[in-house]
Amino acid sequence: MDRRVGIFATIVALSSLRWLWLMHGCALDLAPDEAHYWDWSRQLDASYYSKGPLIAWLIAASVELLGPWSLRQTGSLVLAVRAPAIACGALLLWGLWELSRQTLHSSRLAWAVVGIACSLPIVSAGSILMTIDAPFVALWTWALVVGHAFWIDRRRWTWPMLGVLVGLGLLTKYTMLLWLGSAALFLAARPYLLVQGAWRGTLGILTIAGLACLPMLWWNAAHDWIGLRHVAGQAGVEPHSQPTTIRWWGPCEYLGGQCALWLGFWFALWLAAIIRYRPGREPSVYLAYLWWMSLPTFVVFLLASVRKSGQVNWPVPAFLAGLPLLVALLADLFPRLSLAGQRWLRRAMVVSLGVGIGGTVLLHDSRPVLPWLSACCEAESETRPTPVRRLDPTCRLRGWKTLAETVQRLRDQVRQQRQQEAIVAADQWTIVSELAFYLPDQPRTYSLARAAAGRYSQYDLWHPNPIDEAQAFQGRSFVYVGEELPGWQHRFEQVQGPIRVTHREAGVAVASWKVWLLLGLRGDFADLVQIRPEY
Repeated sequence: MDRRVGIFATIVALSSLRWLWLMHGCALDLAPDEAHYWDWSRQLDASYYSKGPLIAWLIAASVELLGPWSLRQTGSLVLAVRAPAIACGALLLWGLWELSRQTLHSSRLAWAVVGIACSLPIVSAGSILMTIDAPFVALWTWALVVGHAFWIDRRRWTWPMLGVLVGLGLLTKYTMLLWLGSAALFLAARPYLLVQGAWRGTLGILTIAGLACLPMLWWNAAHDWIGLRHVAGQAGVEPHSQPTTIRWWGPCEYLGGQCALWLGFWFALWLAAIIRYRPGREPSVYLAYLWWMSLPTFVVFLLASVRKSGQVNWPVPAFLAGLPLLVALLADLFPRLSLAGQRWLRRAMVVSLGVGIGGTVLLHDSRPVLPWLSACCEAESETRPTPVRRLDPTCRLRGWKTLAETVQRLRDQVRQQRQQEAIVAADQWTIVSELAFYLPDQPRTYSLARAAAGRYSQYDLWHPNPIDEAQAFQGRSFVYVGEELPGWQHRFEQVQGPIRVTHREAGVAVASWKVWLLLGLRGDFADLVQIRPEY
């Protein structure tokens, strides 16, 4: 019990520090994904173009409860939007501790797992940014905990809880299906775990998870299965997806990305644990559970990389069971090493923890090192105005307020000169989402991505929009952010711009956009639309 109090106190303290940082020291604007999901939360639905509905409902509930307080304390809704991420981060660490304690039978090793997780930048990012991964990894982890309790510890009463966790995971992200697939492989390797009535509970789990999916299925059926086709397109298995050729270097790119994400050392240890505890060699059902709940998900994305590149964070769920597995390897391996080997291993762990903690600090605020990063890049130019973005991914969370100020000034200009409200639009869903959040009145904004050969998004499903119902926008003026579209002079009465908006920090350009003022729409964009919705 004392050790549980200790882990709870640690998690509460860490969550409190994150909360205080968001209130008083956060220099990061909302990430594009966060702003996009916030915009979803303003139009609640049974599902959305690329994801299930849970992320939007969580943000909507948080903004409803904390929004007025957040506005009073910080002047914006950022704190209210990100509050669920802090809660999910706390649940993740607690779940990792419980999972490790159950499978490794050692509170000391469970603390080691939590310590490694806290040092990883990807874990810290998921605990402060309200992206889809924040609730998803928390639900995946607790499904691992409850799945262990049901199948291995034979706590038969836990099956409804597991069904709910898997169902909520599916409502968050379709890849929760991989959890079910991994569990099926584990049970196929250990069929004796389904005796004594466990198979009935397993059917109950699948039933509850299936019922949870009904809103998404109903929504997809009403929208030509667009969400499922989007996922298939990302995996490169949709009939019309691109590219259609095999990416021979895809697996190397995938493995390199995962190695970097897990700081090399932890990734190597995980691979060693996967080899050491492979089927037929694992010493216990507990490590077998971790093995089967880790490797299959990793392999699925490895195979998918042959067809199409993905995001480096997609296989993160594979390492939720992988962290206790690699700690089990360390505990097993360390006593068998020579003194020199033990010293080398300790140094490697200290360096990896130090690199991880340093990366986590820079994730929160990289401004002190921006001049050094800029010195490692090519000089700024018209074609490459922000070269530092290649080295600092947090640049995607900078400058949106600066852009919104310029857009608002142009909106005021249109209001004064033409006595009408300007339509705010952009050629990327990321910009559309950020402007919707950071403009003072948080207006509805529009995507012209399909006319600019950009990505299809949820904005293309909301009506009216300028692409599908151009007649509803005739005569209106646009403040547009993005690259020039063909034939503007024929579509608008007058085109002004571009205005180059550049956001600098520590003297370094970290974000840059082109802003146009398009007066009086008198045409449409139908001839420019060439992309399919699943992309």
